[in-house]
Amino acid sequence: MYQWIVNPIAGNHLGSQVVQQFLDKRPDLKDQCSVNYTKYEGHAQQLASTIIGQNTDILIVVGGDGTLQEVLNGFTDDQNVPIAFIPTGTGNDFARGIGITKHPLAQLYKVFSEFDVIRMQLGVMKTESNLIRFTTSAGIGLDADVASIINEQRFSRTRSSRFKYTSIYLRTVLKQIIFGKTKNLSLNVDGSCIRMNNT
Repeated sequence: MYQWIVNPIAGNHLGSQVVQQFLDKRPDLKDQCSVNYTKYEGHAQQLASTIIGQNTDILIVVGGDGTLQEVLNGFTDDQNVPIAFIPTGTGNDFARGIGITKHPLAQLYKVFSEFDVIRMQLGVMKTESNLIRFTTSAGIGLDADVASIINEQRFSRTRSSRFKYTSIYLRTVLKQIIFGKTKNLSLNVDGSCIRMNNT
């Protein structure tokens, strides 16, 4: 069974469009596919933890970097299900980094024809209450504050052009540089604790 987790609003609703186009052109696959759409932030992680183990041959993730990260955090350490990532987000840093095509529909056809399985190491970040897996990067401080604010704004909007998104991003960066509050940071690296105040 091909299980899908789709962020329908990723890339100005590109995610849902790509899935619909593909399944319309491949009706022979509909009985083999179970498509699950995310409805809110964090939903992809919940879906992944439920779906994995349900006779899943491949988990197809359609969305951006954030959607992929949520899915990875729905896995447990002993689960081993191949993921086919179809990038439809705004940045797509992970896809660009490993050489996945910019054309999501072409990438979907590749999944159902021929593809290579690549084993990858994930980054892991521990907080006081969580263990967080990530693929590309983990940020703290200014970039993390900006990313958090941008994500909240993007979830509250139905559609926004790339120009509008860039404008919101630049305004948020400037606002955080001028008005953002400093924080005390404690970083544990290979058993050594590094403390930084007012960073």
